[in-house]
Amino acid sequence: MLQTKGAGANPEWGDLTTAGSPATGDVLYFDGTDWVVLAPGTSGDVLTSNGAGAAPTYQTPAGTAGVQSFITSGTFTVPAGITTVFVTACAGGGGGGYGNNGITGGGGGGEAIVNYPYTVTPGANLTVTVGTGGARAPSGASSSGSGGTNTVFDSITLVAGGGGHGTPGSGTAQGGGTVRAAVVDTPGGHGDRGGNGADKAGGGSLLGRGGAPGEDGQGHGGGGGGGNINGFGGNGADGIVVVNY
Repeated sequence: MLQTKGAGANPEWGDLTTAGSPATGDVLYFDGTDWVVLAPGTSGDVLTSNGAGAAPTYQTPAGTAGVQSFITSGTFTVPAGITTVFVTACAGGGGGGYGNNGITGGGGGGEAIVNYPYTVTPGANLTVTVGTGGARAPSGASSSGSGGTNTVFDSITLVAGGGGHGTPGSGTAQGGGTVRAAVVDTPGGHGDRGGNGADKAGGGSLLGRGGAPGEDGQGHGGGGGGGNINGFGGNGADGIVVVNY
């Protein structure tokens, strides 16, 4: 390296003995007196100037804002620099009952949360299970729809809506959807109670609408509508998980 020898003196070629023995990936910088070796940072770190008169350093970059949506189950890997995520999610809605003599119940809506803050560790792999909507009831008297399945994001569990009933004659059929009220969330709605000559809608969720009589639940987590007279109800809507960071 060409080195200065001060005012009035010619520069000379020298070595970097004052900098030790640089290795692949090292960075050399001048500290005001000598050349100094800065060892490589961790993969992904950024070489950062700390201003005049200060040595440079490697720093972990701040997390980059983003969003990841899940309509099927999977894994969420927490990006570098991220310690809090905001979760919007919904469980599956229940399926509607089969209409018989006008007695039919709608499926319940799934429990949901919106922008719920959740503490995470950078690099962690978090399990995501997206709840599915329950199937409508099969043909036949007293046929009830199937309940949906729960949605899970790491330690958060959102409860699915229950299936609507189709018991003839009683007028007491009702969809599920009685869920825990935790983690600042909204329980899914009940499916409407069945009654003679009255076909009933499914219960809604915070992210979806219950199906009209004979129709599937809408959006995410909506319960399927109850069956029309001597007709099928609707299927419950699937859940979803959206992670903002």
